[in-house]
Amino acid sequence: MTVGDATVGVVVRPGADDRFDQWAAYRHPDGMVVFVAQGAYDRQTSASPLPFTARELATLAVDQRLHLG
Repeated sequence: MTVGDATVGVVVRPGADDRFDQWAAYRHPDGMVVFVAQGAYDRQTSASPLPFTARELATLAVDQRLHLG
């Protein structure tokens, strides 16, 4: 998925892997990789629908506030 000038990898409902329903990954130009994930179940209550759309998750992955390098 493209967010601004960045290309972000996004996975939505990755088959048999039930750890996350969606995740996004972005490698910054300096090599730092940011992963952002969400799932519908947090052991307390189920979240339906998911809090973020796939595009919003991708946008979070490129957010400079999460670039800790």
